[in-house]
Amino acid sequence: MKNSIKFPIVLSLCALMAMSCNEEPAPLASSVEVDKSSLTFESENAAPQTVNVSAEGDWLAVVPDWLDVQPNYGTGDAVVTVSADDNHDTDGTLAGPRKATISFLGNDVLAEVAVAQEGDPAKDPTRTYRQVRTVTSGKAYLIVSGTSAAKPVSGSYGYLNVDAVEVAGDEIVMESADNGFTFTSVDGGYAIQDVSGKYYYQSGGYDNFNVSSSMPESGAVWTLELQPDGTMKITNVTTGKYIQLDSKYGTYGCYSSERGALPVLYEEQPK
Repeated sequence: MKNSIKFPIVLSLCALMAMSCNEEPAPLASSVEVDKSSLTFESENAAPQTVNVSAEGDWLAVVPDWLDVQPNYGTGDAVVTVSADDNHDTDGTLAGPRKATISFLGNDVLAEVAVAQEGDPAKDPTRTYRQVRTVTSGKAYLIVSGTSAAKPVSGSYGYLNVDAVEVAGDEIVMESADNGFTFTSVDGGYAIQDVSGKYYYQSGGYDNFNVSSSMPESGAVWTLELQPDGTMKITNVTTGKYIQLDSKYGTYGCYSSERGALPVLYEEQPK
């Protein structure tokens, strides 16, 4: 769920100073601290919880739209009450678990509280991926080099931009399945599809990817070759080019010679 700020910062700062916006505002706090790093709420009828704020000066809370913080601004130390809306989908049923962050801002300083709310486990959007050395047809995989996970092409062609990920051991937890690419066995290798079902292929002499809603007649078959270091050489059968994270541009392309790092594949794990 996309978070939004409940109060425009400029208006909140005016209220914070308890004066007209035409008056010169007082400086924000040089330090802000909170006594809790995280909060967890039940999915429905959740009891409010409190956070102690310690600040040397004025501070402002930036809050996602499903949470409420009272007061959401102040001066010096304060006890704030955090409340959560019921976690419902638009049809009134229980939504999946959700997470957000409350930021208490000062002057170039902030303190953050991570907030989680329970929900329907079957609607949990998060996915866990584990590093693998072999591919199972029909499974979804992250394409990762270092901490850069490939993102699907947004249009009909392009390079693969990246999202930064955190690798813990041999696992990566993602907030959604959006970065997963499905590898399906076909004659001569594998077809690659993104989360929307679009096929990835190459055409002409270009180093980027083309995408199609149906399996193209050529350029859409890829072979996989495991390397001794655990990376995977993913080669387009038609062009002979292989997927790499370009060291100059920081995007994934398909090249005939070395341009960067080969990716590691992380397989989506059952819930």
